[in-house]
Amino acid sequence: MRSLPLLLLCACNAAPGVEDMFHSVQLSRPATASEANAPFVSLIDGAESSLHIAISSVEDPSVTDALLAAHQRGVLVELVIDGDSANQAVADLEAAGVAVSHTDMGVGYFDFALNADVSWSSDKTIMSHNFAVADKRRFVTSTEAGRLADGTRLHLEGRGEDLIRDLLTEHNQLMGGVDATALTAFSAPAKSVADSRWMYPIDAAANFELWLGPQERVTKRIIDSTYGAMGSVWVVTDDLANEGLIFALEQKAAAGFDVRVVVGPNYATSYAPLSREFTNNTPNVQKRQVQDEVMPTFVLFDYAPSPVDQRMRERKAMILTHDLYSATRTYSGVEITSDQYIDGALWVLTDYNEREGLLDELAPLFEDYFARGGAL
Repeated sequence: MRSLPLLLLCACNAAPGVEDMFHSVQLSRPATASEANAPFVSLIDGAESSLHIAISSVEDPSVTDALLAAHQRGVLVELVIDGDSANQAVADLEAAGVAVSHTDMGVGYFDFALNADVSWSSDKTIMSHNFAVADKRRFVTSTEAGRLADGTRLHLEGRGEDLIRDLLTEHNQLMGGVDATALTAFSAPAKSVADSRWMYPIDAAANFELWLGPQERVTKRIIDSTYGAMGSVWVVTDDLANEGLIFALEQKAAAGFDVRVVVGPNYATSYAPLSREFTNNTPNVQKRQVQDEVMPTFVLFDYAPSPVDQRMRERKAMILTHDLYSATRTYSGVEITSDQYIDGALWVLTDYNEREGLLDELAPLFEDYFARGGAL
């Protein structure tokens, strides 16, 4: 496992001393399933009183075995999973008395805007969170966890009271049944804005943000950042089906910006017509495809100088827990996978004033994907 530099988060402890004001968080990029799941297992094993976990897959028995052991030693365990990932191990946990919430299992309703009954199957409504909080003091989070497949993930673990409080608020909503598919009478997402702080003070040159979906429309933030890029836009994602982002990428590339995109083996599996928009109508975007079984979604902005004045601007890294899907519910009258029906998180790191080494380590990861990729 390759470790990146330490990120220091502010914690709001009662009357802290200066030396206690900041808590370290380590960002790493595990490349195998065992490396990716080990920090979750370690956190579960070390829990003493409570464990709040949301995980998109429970394939790895080491995770479910650790959850059962924690429950049996008296730890309060609350597990949120994507409804499609339920298996016999989950049934065994429930039979043992572990509290389990099956989320994002599809939705159907009458859409007044379309004047028609519409529905989304459970495979198009996704719980992509992968985080665990132990004893309300320590957390781990990752772009992907619980699977047995190898491939790079981006992973954070550490402490920070304000961040943990916001993760627990998100978990509480999901555990209570208010997920991305819960709608109001007006067909709008019922999840409340978690009143998260969204930007967390860190003892480094970078700013650190957390945005929770779907209520914040996290892919819209990526689109806005694409238009705002001053030098380059580098994208890695398994699948790309977002008309607004596709248009933005081509606009930037046509204007002379360094725009490069790497997709994975599941490209065009969500909604092929939207993906064909990217394949066929972005002649100025450099495109590659790799066959890695597991791929993170991340976008790097301004890692190259501006084509206007050759100056470097503040770099930004946006890390998302799901693929780059559309924020729209339909495309040409057909229902598609939509980030309005995906629970997940967007992590953002931004350089200001100084060159933060934390962001340096993400460029080689992108370059590795791009160098290995074949033409799309």
